[in-house]
Amino acid sequence: MPYPIQALNPTRFIGLFLVCLMLSGCALMRHPDSCDPEPLCRLDDQETGPGVELKIRESKKTTICACRPWNMGAVKVQKGESYTFEIEAVHNWVDGKVASDPETGWHGSFYKTMGFLSGFLKRSSETGWYALTGTIGMADTLSFAVITSGNAPVIMADSGELYFYANDMKGRYFNNKGNLVLKITRIR
Repeated sequence: MPYPIQALNPTRFIGLFLVCLMLSGCALMRHPDSCDPEPLCRLDDQETGPGVELKIRESKKTTICACRPWNMGAVKVQKGESYTFEIEAVHNWVDGKVASDPETGWHGSFYKTMGFLSGFLKRSSETGWYALTGTIGMADTLSFAVITSGNAPVIMADSGELYFYANDMKGRYFNNKGNLVLKITRIR
């Protein structure tokens, strides 16, 4: 006697589809992390040297390039200090061909669903796929959402230099495009 056909649960179908897509395609293949030759994202123009310590109410602007796995903020923070972050200009913030923005990441319900199902692959669980993410030092374990709800201040969990990146999978920065100007202000 043949078995009755059971309807496939939509959640299982999407999960199965995602796994098949990743296993059959090049989505998980690593590539060299390098920038497209966008004028503001030349690899040789990254600020170097120790970051400055901002005084209360003092600000500094820095350029963040989506194709860099690590963007130096050129600001040194101390544990317990509070900072706000303001995006002043965004140019072409795109992950491959996926429309995105630095505040929320990927656009569209399909990509948001795929992002939810594959969230374990991105560098930080603190923000969505391709959203702007900050960290203290070059440690993804100390990452934080740069743009918070209501632009609430971010309290630093440790001391060190600030770094920023588009929240993507390691080895997948080669297809990232765009840059932004970020204003960093110490509040307390």
